[in-house]
Amino acid sequence: MNVLTELEVKSLTTPGRYSDGNSLYLKVSESNRKSWLCRYRVEGKQREAGLGSYPFVSLKEARKKKDAFKVEVANGNDPLAEREAEKAERDRLQSMTFAKAAYAVHAVKQQEWKNGKHQDQWINTLGTYAFPDIGNMPVGAIEPQHVTACLNPIWMTKKETARRVMQRINVIMRWAKAMKYRAGDNPAAWEGNLEFILPKQGHEVSHYPALAFEDLPSFWTALSSMQPVSADALRFLILTAARSGEVRGATWDEIDFEKALWSLPAARMKNAKPH
Repeated sequence: MNVLTELEVKSLTTPGRYSDGNSLYLKVSESNRKSWLCRYRVEGKQREAGLGSYPFVSLKEARKKKDAFKVEVANGNDPLAEREAEKAERDRLQSMTFAKAAYAVHAVKQQEWKNGKHQDQWINTLGTYAFPDIGNMPVGAIEPQHVTACLNPIWMTKKETARRVMQRINVIMRWAKAMKYRAGDNPAAWEGNLEFILPKQGHEVSHYPALAFEDLPSFWTALSSMQPVSADALRFLILTAARSGEVRGATWDEIDFEKALWSLPAARMKNAKPH
């Protein structure tokens, strides 16, 4: 049986709990803040769940919420436990920031790397180019526009560094999904994603400088005086104009001394034809 009226709820100012009957209570705090409570039992234990504050939740709405709660309990559910589990999951997701995830991935990956310099570079580049923009963001909230915010300033000026940063963010996002910290597509994936947002960098080719022709005689003399097999191999390469891999892989049965002929099989040629 309902006890309270809208007028009573509005006028009550003395701190305490006031029953509306059937497990619904109005709580008035010392600061005159009013809120609704619902008491119920699950497996013999009494629980108390908040249903909202008055006047944002009226008496009529509080009764509806209480009735819905009671139905859930009657069906064997614990609405408060479900609510607490949902909050715990939200807190878990919120706590996993990009920076925290990056260090977690780095701790695992650095065991694969023998090069200490590479281990440092991997996390330091993220600290320089990614953490300022997304370091404090939960990994589940990161979208492609957040990734491009990190990459845009260096995408066309520090191309190789930008690609590495993108790849590392990609790895962290894949880890986050595997660890259930995010769902959906990878915001750092290139194909079908960043390829349509970032401009094409173009292919960079950096050739080693060639030896000036007039310097070859002195270079040849110096090379001839060296004892290592590598010096002989380089002289052989110069005389035959072959590729370094072809020279390094040469075997005695490929060479016919009587005919002064070196025959390379198709399997060792770049164009897959004997030479």
